[in-house]
Amino acid sequence: MRLRLIDGAIAWVQVDDPAHHNALSEAVVLALVARFQEIVARPEIKVVVLEGREDVFLTGGAEAGLPDVDDGKAPFSGHPFLCEGLLRCDVPVIAAMQGHAAGAGLCFGLFADVVVLAEESTYSASSMNFGITPGLGATFVLKEQLGGPLATEMMFLGRSYTGRELRERGVSLAVRPKAEVGAEALAIARRLAEKPRESLVVLKRELAGRKLAALPRVLAAELEMRQRTQADTPAPIRRQPLRLGPKEAVLQPLSPAPIAPRRISLPPRQRS
Repeated sequence: MRLRLIDGAIAWVQVDDPAHHNALSEAVVLALVARFQEIVARPEIKVVVLEGREDVFLTGGAEAGLPDVDDGKAPFSGHPFLCEGLLRCDVPVIAAMQGHAAGAGLCFGLFADVVVLAEESTYSASSMNFGITPGLGATFVLKEQLGGPLATEMMFLGRSYTGRELRERGVSLAVRPKAEVGAEALAIARRLAEKPRESLVVLKRELAGRKLAALPRVLAAELEMRQRTQADTPAPIRRQPLRLGPKEAVLQPLSPAPIAPRRISLPPRQRS
């Protein structure tokens, strides 16, 4: 977990765990928490850029064979930082997602204030591919950042979309060639760093506060879905008995008798 300071005001955080393909393991999550605590304690920082490796931004643990932070079983699965940490950071956060992102890794990045995607990289909400319903605020942040119909499609299908495909589908996030994602994120960060820190903090608090207010209900609904789908014996669906009115109680059988054809006589002028 690398942290460097650029221009005296930009904190650049890089997640680099090649052994586990940048999966959101417990160690990665705790390291992220520590880095952001350090950033909050430094008043000279006005903006944060978060990036992963060149090939992978972040993924859920299951993609690397680790306990998935989103499977409801790992001890850190409910860590609030994964869906609130970037929102609660005092200053704006830019996610430079030049590498692939999947599952919890994608959702975590989408909670950033500004997101830059790569044309060539792929992005997926893959939890349904592992037989589990979305969590960590996915049902909220995917719709918020990508749009309702596309978010619904992504969650149900679990397929991957390139950044180019997402742009063609109308996603309003910045999408750049992979080699330019870092430069684009830095350019945005430098424009933000020109603003007074207090103004950035006040605006961030207002915009992020609206999302934070919606999250408790979203997380509760996602947890209920997870509990219902992971239960050993699914609850039966209650069906209301069909009640027929007096005229509908007895159905009249169709008559088995064949219908005899009627002979039609034409007038003399029409016989020819």
